[in-house]
Amino acid sequence: AGALAALAGEQEQAVQRRGDAGAADVPALQALLAQTLEVLAPAPVPPPAQTVESVDPLEALRRLRPLLAERNMRSVAACEQLTAQGDSLGPEFGTLSAAVARLDFARALKASDQLLQTLNPR
Repeated sequence: AGALAALAGEQEQAVQRRGDAGAADVPALQALLAQTLEVLAPAPVPPPAQTVESVDPLEALRRLRPLLAERNMRSVAACEQLTAQGDSLGPEFGTLSAAVARLDFARALKASDQLLQTLNPR
């Protein structure tokens, strides 16, 4: 990064002296920038191993519903707990999840109610 800064400074002075942007050695700057970015780029870090906690979908939905009614941001995390079981919950879960992601609490609440009724018809 220091070499890039020095070269950029030299190029800036050359442009100022000549009063022409063509005085800059753009290919040299681009090459050094690419090298610098390559060195500075962090090595890929594998995601931490996550244990999938078994969640009772009906109970998780019951906990989610009041959060949605309160327009509580914790509903996002509560909905994410259900994501692992989303396929088993049917298309209603997709609607619920999408609404929560958009923070459309009214639509999410409606989808939650429909899903609760589907899972626990009484």
